[in-house]
Amino acid sequence: NLDDRDEVVKYIYEVNRLRPPVGHSHHVAVEDFTVKILGKDRTFPKGTVILIPISLTMLDKNKWGSDVHEFNLDRRNLVDESMI
Repeated sequence: NLDDRDEVVKYIYEVNRLRPPVGHSHHVAVEDFTVKILGKDRTFPKGTVILIPISLTMLDKNKWGSDVHEFNLDRRNLVDESMI
């Protein structure tokens, strides 16, 4: 229903959740940073290139539910939690 703005917005977000226009994003660390990976703290120096896999985040079952690969306009927190 193109007259229902909320429905159109949810449609756009769900389409882009399943097929994001950008698959990943690059960032460069501006300072040293530490993250926990597989239970161990890992420290990376300033200047480290960080790749953020948007497409994997948008298909995370823990975040989006067991029907993550299905089109669902009524998905919980679709607009609030999207990365688009």
